[in-house]
Amino acid sequence: MNLHALRLFYVIASTGSVTRASELLNISQPAITAQIKKFEKELSLSLLMPQGRGITLTDAGVKVATLAKRLFAVEQQIEQFALDYGQGSFGHIRMAATYLPAHFLIPAWLAKFKQQYEHVEMTITTTNSSGAESAFKYGR
Repeated sequence: MNLHALRLFYVIASTGSVTRASELLNISQPAITAQIKKFEKELSLSLLMPQGRGITLTDAGVKVATLAKRLFAVEQQIEQFALDYGQGSFGHIRMAATYLPAHFLIPAWLAKFKQQYEHVEMTITTTNSSGAESAFKYGR
């Protein structure tokens, strides 16, 4: 399926107008119309029908627009996740520490860290120094 054509269709469905979609996307009306015709042919569905000087969605068009809205919302979530992840806002930190730091120092540090990076998961293992070294060495 041509996702570019789906996006064009979605903008038309959202604005209710090929003209407004054309203005928003900086694409000529004939180019948009040609893409939509090709997209309808690809799907073997009629998505739009003329109504006076404008257009209206067919029943199939309403359903495709609803599904497209969900798809583009997920796309936006993926883009936001990638941005956040790249900035260190997501992930998993594993930490091994001896008893004293694990119970008296690290909790305060982690509380501060979690305020800024609430989606970063943390795992703390309390162990002796050789256990901490082993955990680091073998990624446990």
